[in-house]
Amino acid sequence: MAASAAKIVVRGLAKEFADRTTGRAVPAIGGLDLDVLAREFVCLLGPSGCGKSTLLYVLGGFVSATAGTVLIDGKPVGPPGPDRGIIFQEYALFPWLTVLDNVMYGIRGAASPAERRARAEALIAKVHLNGFEGHYPRHLSGGMKQRVAIARTLAHDPDILLADEPFGALDTQTRTLMQEELLRIWEADRKTILFVTHSVEEAVILADRVVVMTARPGRIKADIAVPLPRPRDYDALVRDPVAIELRAELWRLVKEEVVRARGAG
Repeated sequence: MAASAAKIVVRGLAKEFADRTTGRAVPAIGGLDLDVLAREFVCLLGPSGCGKSTLLYVLGGFVSATAGTVLIDGKPVGPPGPDRGIIFQEYALFPWLTVLDNVMYGIRGAASPAERRARAEALIAKVHLNGFEGHYPRHLSGGMKQRVAIARTLAHDPDILLADEPFGALDTQTRTLMQEELLRIWEADRKTILFVTHSVEEAVILADRVVVMTARPGRIKADIAVPLPRPRDYDALVRDPVAIELRAELWRLVKEEVVRARGAG
């Protein structure tokens, strides 16, 4: 993939953190290269602690790189901005604000309160939460909270969505529904998405490409295209021989790194 054609270009990325007890440098990512095309849906898969989330936070501008180059649209990544929206696993909603106010909070650049409200209501409808505009987060299920979080992130109209295992805390049924919801939104808007997951099944359902990372310090172990047509049907993919083979291959790659990490520990 030519770097000039990529929305995101990462070259030689390294990130170290200081151990709180010893003060020694602990490598999280080591020499990582990655390209992501505009409007591409890429899943990051790998064992716990391999640097998947760290990579996301470097791209989001929340964490600075120790070494390497990170470019978005050909320019060095800057501090957090409206061009990059991030969806966290823990929803990150304001508990004292209603659904409508949580979504409106992300539209501070609109010209008038009426425009902000109209856009927020349109986004709430987009994630199928009509009728819950006046509810507070404590009144919502986990899946509904994540829908609000997605709507609030989309309120900025970012070019890039960075998703840090956003469905990891949900039950299986709700997780499947949220995967379908995100795909529906992505099919309509075609934003560039980098999505962290621990689930092989989730990666196969969602992604154009699955990038498998090594155990810490994280590097790219494999970069595999998902040769499945869109739109995707969850029930059909359960029985699809290509999907079954791909899931087995991805699990083999991840398992190798899990075993290696345990041996190193």
